[in-house]
Amino acid sequence: MASGKISDKVKITAQERRLKVLELRRGGGSCRAISKQLGISAMQVSRDLGHGLSELLKQEVGGTDELRALELDRLDGLWLANWPTAMTGDIPAGQLILKISQRRAELLGLDAPVKIETAHSFSEESWQNIRGVILTALAAFPEARVAVANSLLALEAPAPVIEAVDAEYSEVAE
Repeated sequence: MASGKISDKVKITAQERRLKVLELRRGGGSCRAISKQLGISAMQVSRDLGHGLSELLKQEVGGTDELRALELDRLDGLWLANWPTAMTGDIPAGQLILKISQRRAELLGLDAPVKIETAHSFSEESWQNIRGVILTALAAFPEARVAVANSLLALEAPAPVIEAVDAEYSEVAE
């Protein structure tokens, strides 16, 4: 809602300049190159970037850092430029759209973490070796040895191992 005052024209000019600075930065321009191209100081370019990126943060991602906002803005530009072509059935453009979407999801943390299987399977021989080491280490502590033997019984173990633990447990219990 411009009132026609000089201050309104300055605000519009500053806003346009900030948008131009962001556009040039998005294109990979350095602060020095942008400064020379627009005829403004490098300090002004830096201030405009800070202000422009802060505005992007408010609109796009809330409290993330300025670099993430810049990367998201670049990805949005690429996406917008390639979307119409992808929608015509162009396979490479469609693949690019998917890669852009994947990168955007990574930056925003939208993907669920990958679950890693932590269960181990042991051969009967390995399981017997592990059991033997544990029970031998606990030989000096009969009560702890009984408790561990009970815990080993509760684990899924091959049948011969359970029988061996049962035999050890009955020896310890006597």
